[in-house]
Amino acid sequence: DDIKRCLSTTTITINVRDSAGIDGKVLSFLNEGSEVEVISKQVKNERVWYEIKTNKITGWISSVWIEEFDSSCLK
Repeated sequence: DDIKRCLSTTTITINVRDSAGIDGKVLSFLNEGSEVEVISKQVKNERVWYEIKTNKITGWISSVWIEEFDSSCLK
């Protein structure tokens, strides 16, 4: 498993979207405590969104739901 442990979620489930923003199509969900690799970040409508990768999916999540973050994982 070569996924970098960059952040974890703080709510029971979080939507993983196909684009940054609440208008993005929901592709999947992450459970509380999920750890993912951050690929990039984007600010949209004054909210930071992170493009993330797991071993199953790549998509976007809101920074609102992040408990731990290691900026060294950003490329």
